[in-house]
Amino acid sequence: MGQGFTGVQVLASLLRLQEKHTQDVTMTPEKPAFQRISPGQAAAMIRSAEPPSVFDVRDLPSYQQGHVDIAAHLTEQRVLLWLNRLPKDKPVLIYCYKGNASQTYAQMFIDFRFNEVYSVDGGYAPLAEALAGELQAG
Repeated sequence: MGQGFTGVQVLASLLRLQEKHTQDVTMTPEKPAFQRISPGQAAAMIRSAEPPSVFDVRDLPSYQQGHVDIAAHLTEQRVLLWLNRLPKDKPVLIYCYKGNASQTYAQMFIDFRFNEVYSVDGGYAPLAEALAGELQAG
């Protein structure tokens, strides 16, 4: 019998970890909110001299079929690894199919005190078009 983790188990672990981090902070300043950005804004960030950490939260077959060159595939099972690995002051950009699931993941990064988190409105297809258009214009 496999010992895989369900999404609920992973999220419960994340909430316990978040609670621990929250208890460690005596005075909590107002935490920032993630920002929803257009595919064009995301493309400009990705092509900048200091690009953000980019995550694709679509399923693995979709990621394997096509993704932003610098994007890592992010799943519920691996989110804790990334939350603990990345510097909290480096920008994080997340995209999904249509721009909905990326908002959930963006909120997780905010909840873990990441300072600058972006969710791409419209998802992967418009982002890929914006990146392709930027390459043609450049």
